[in-house]
Amino acid sequence: MTRLVDVVDLRPGASSGIDPDGPAIRNVASRIVVVDLASRSAENHSRYHQLATIGQVREIVLVLVGPMTTDEHGSPALRLSSMLGQACVTLWVGSEVGVRWEGGTDRGRQSEPEVEDGLADLLRVLGSRPVFDEVVRRVREIPFHVASPATDVVHPSVQPAELTTLLLRALRQMSGTNDQAPASEEPAAGKRAGTGTAAAVVPRSPLHRRRAAAQQHLVDAVAATAALLRWNGAFTTGGDAACERVALAGAALEAHRTIALEAVSLVQRLPAPDDDALAAMGVPHPQAVDHSAVAATTGALLKGRLRSGSLLGASRALRHLANSQAGRDANVNAFTTRVALERPESARANRWSPVLAVLPVVLATCFATAALPVSGIAAGPVSAALWLGLLAFLLTRRPPGGPATGKVLAVVGATAVAGVAGGLLVPPMVPVPEPFEALVCGLSVLVSLTALVLVWRAQVDRWTSTLLLGQAATVHEGLVGLVDEFVVGRQGSADLRRRTADAALLLAGGCDDVRAVFTETCSESPVDGDVRTGNHHDLVDVIHRDLERISTTALDESVRAIASGAPLTAEPGLVALRARTLTKEYVDYLRRSGGHRRPPMGAVDARGALEEAFWEDSVDARRVLKASGREEMRQLCHLSDIRRLNPDWSGVRVIRFAPEHVLELFGVIGHEIVDTDQDVVGVLRLVPLRRDVVRRVAPPLSADPGGDL
Repeated sequence: MTRLVDVVDLRPGASSGIDPDGPAIRNVASRIVVVDLASRSAENHSRYHQLATIGQVREIVLVLVGPMTTDEHGSPALRLSSMLGQACVTLWVGSEVGVRWEGGTDRGRQSEPEVEDGLADLLRVLGSRPVFDEVVRRVREIPFHVASPATDVVHPSVQPAELTTLLLRALRQMSGTNDQAPASEEPAAGKRAGTGTAAAVVPRSPLHRRRAAAQQHLVDAVAATAALLRWNGAFTTGGDAACERVALAGAALEAHRTIALEAVSLVQRLPAPDDDALAAMGVPHPQAVDHSAVAATTGALLKGRLRSGSLLGASRALRHLANSQAGRDANVNAFTTRVALERPESARANRWSPVLAVLPVVLATCFATAALPVSGIAAGPVSAALWLGLLAFLLTRRPPGGPATGKVLAVVGATAVAGVAGGLLVPPMVPVPEPFEALVCGLSVLVSLTALVLVWRAQVDRWTSTLLLGQAATVHEGLVGLVDEFVVGRQGSADLRRRTADAALLLAGGCDDVRAVFTETCSESPVDGDVRTGNHHDLVDVIHRDLERISTTALDESVRAIASGAPLTAEPGLVALRARTLTKEYVDYLRRSGGHRRPPMGAVDARGALEEAFWEDSVDARRVLKASGREEMRQLCHLSDIRRLNPDWSGVRVIRFAPEHVLELFGVIGHEIVDTDQDVVGVLRLVPLRRDVVRRVAPPLSADPGGDL
């Protein structure tokens, strides 16, 4: 920021302004305020000559502080060096506190103690280029270009020391030494980077084929087992076919599990996934990164945490965002072992139960048919043969896991023979009609078929209850989700997540650099920060917003680098240098202009309501802008010095000044009021000195005024 007015303080022990002996003196502004003791003004010829001959200096206001000296006759006199030349006008401040005096009178009264001395007010308003220029113009209308200033200045009720305390408080808040935000907190804008457009396994790739095969074989196995449960299951699918489909489903699921776990191991490989190997499996390459979106996401997180917290909180949130991009390792515990589609042999129920349950039916039907008086001799053996024939067919079609076919046929055959033998050995019953015998034979056949169907269903139920097709389907769905969400999703967003992590770490490091600058500024402050302050929460908030703007401005280059897509490398000291420059300009602006007016590097629209409310309620500001200059003001001299002033009002010059927005607010634009660039409203009264107290003093002819700077 270009300086418009500089202050050079020549008083012994002075620490404010530009050091007259330092290198910065060669780069002063074209307008300078030189502060010196009135008692030394006739002795500093060499110093004045050096200042006057700086090439860029065009105008000088010499402020002489302290009582006048005496001339050769012992009379009070203001002795002025002639070395400053025509570019200089002089303001004599006999007393930094001043007295209360009405213009044109010969009496004054002692000033009441002030929070801030009048000299500080004077130097502050001279720091405004428009006021400086007007003072130079008006003092040149006064004899000898010398005047005694009177001030009546209204500025927001925060005095410089109090404002510095508020600034230090805001700097410490922004640095965040007491920020207790948990590091694990997931910020709203800081969630893990997504995958952008949804990606999927490449069609007809190994992953896709094995996934589809496992899905289809599981569907076939379920359909085959369901078909076995129908009444005609033995005549359609058969146990062998169902068993084969279950086996195929198990093999396909195992193949799917193997390639899915291999893909997981590849995507978790450190330091980076094997993109080519994953692509060969069918995992798409990482998607292109939208660098502008990454910059917007990380920038929004930075600004959000600065607004609600501090630089420390922003740094923590950004590092948490960076760490979250690595993601968690996949939970593959459920998929580490081969999936069994059947329970172990020990978990199966008694395999002889269906056979034992049907033996009474075999015995009863064979006995009933063999006991018929007429047809029993033939019906009994036929019934036994029917049982053995149908049972032998069912046993060859049944699912695995039942008792041996030979043993079953032997047991059933023995039972059938016993039933037939018993029926034939029973004494003949009374003669029965032939239709009745036919009915008995028919019922026996029907009961036999029904019993055989129930045996079949029992055998199928026993077998299907040992299958784990439901769990297998769940495992298959889990593998699909694992690949789609963890492998494909993670690989698809790999570049995005890496860029987001790098961007977040870059900004986190920048936050640390800015925080170090703020901490350094606090430690270098001449005020310890313990000055009592009033209730200025709104102003502290405004300063906090300004510091937010300084922080984000210092990091603008980093955000632009993120959006550009260029490799992210932090240049050591660059952010700190930018932050240090902005912070120094901001602190200087606050000291010169106060906190109620927005500095160039401050937050936009952060203080409009605060400033407007103050000036609207300021009765003193309205009074000052209407002042004629004859009112009682603080004349910067002692009571005894009033007689050395020329009270003739025709020679007095009055300057009123206010910022433009205040002039607009009060509707007084164009009323010969200087538009200052400071947040103050005031009036200066420039009173000439009597002619007999001003002396021009030239250096001795033998003295060397010194070379040009």
